[in-house]
Amino acid sequence: MKKYFFLLLIFFCIKSFFFTNDSIAETTPSGPTFCTNAELSMVGGDCISTCKAIAASIEGGTPLATFLNLGSEGFCTGQAEELQYKIYSINLKQEDGDLNCQIYNNPNGWDISLNTGIGSNAAPINFASTDSCPETATYDVLEIVFRDLYAFSGFTVFPDDSDKIIRTSNSYTAIGGSGSSETLANWMEYSCNGAQCSFADNSKNYFAPSQTWNTVYKKDNTTPLPASLYTTPTSEALHDASMEKEMRINGSPYNRSGYICESREFPGEPFQPATINNTSRFNSDWCQSGGTLRVHYSSDSSELFDSRGTFPITVNRGDFVYVNFNFYGMKENWQSDPTKEMGVNFIFENVGGNLHLLGYRAAEDGMVVKISNAGRIGQ
Repeated sequence: MKKYFFLLLIFFCIKSFFFTNDSIAETTPSGPTFCTNAELSMVGGDCISTCKAIAASIEGGTPLATFLNLGSEGFCTGQAEELQYKIYSINLKQEDGDLNCQIYNNPNGWDISLNTGIGSNAAPINFASTDSCPETATYDVLEIVFRDLYAFSGFTVFPDDSDKIIRTSNSYTAIGGSGSSETLANWMEYSCNGAQCSFADNSKNYFAPSQTWNTVYKKDNTTPLPASLYTTPTSEALHDASMEKEMRINGSPYNRSGYICESREFPGEPFQPATINNTSRFNSDWCQSGGTLRVHYSSDSSELFDSRGTFPITVNRGDFVYVNFNFYGMKENWQSDPTKEMGVNFIFENVGGNLHLLGYRAAEDGMVVKISNAGRIGQ
């Protein structure tokens, strides 16, 4: 009998936010938590289980079934080589109040494109756009509007004793699926459902092992392969729109845990989220074709917010507010460690004691957003 489990999704899985009023004081976050040998698991947990660490443990004599039971599906984390995101606007808001301070807005978007070959940080943006903000206000909400379409690539090893390198492939690179993305059967398939996993419809690029899973994955190949049959391709960048799709797999096309897939804001009107009772704000076609995803962070969103910073933040009109996006998963100290890797989750099935690779999704990228108020420079 298969062992199924639920996965809780955070759009960027290890995300911390730091707000300071110091003069561009650098805040040092604690960094991601990697599982020790006793904590390693392929069925989730409070720390990151990397495929390299599991492989090292198995080579040391730990049975595969310790991490994943026979006939079950599970995942581990590999190393991202490329991450690409687009941001349309960044706003400071109030949980109990109507004041808004928009510190970035660009209809064409700001591309955060990060490749391991060109550095460890996405470039910071220095804003001087607070002239349109209230004279003085304190904010306890950060709101970012992302494009819910991004690209990722990466690699790792089979988490067994084969030493076989695996990479994201080009078999299912498109966002895929035809028709309305509100109809699950139009863009994804359940590949296991009590039997050995196999893909039946190659026109669909996404899958979930069963209806008990609330995350979707890109398929790796037309047929799940064991390590003995796997050949290493080059790492291919895959386009993904997983958050908007995962809102549907969880039964709500409107809102899920602070994430809102919606049409653009109506000109001249205050933002109102699309909900089941406010469907006029929801635009299925826009979301389906890579629309915007509004992410709402507040001081009481414990799973999305790190309160070690000095949040809430006070901003005066004319202040310089600095924003920097950093990816822990791309730092060289993680890449040089023999067991630490971040950025892509690889999903497998234990078939008769051998792992079959099913697919992958961008996850555990360790993105940290740093925001600081430098005041009125030069005054």
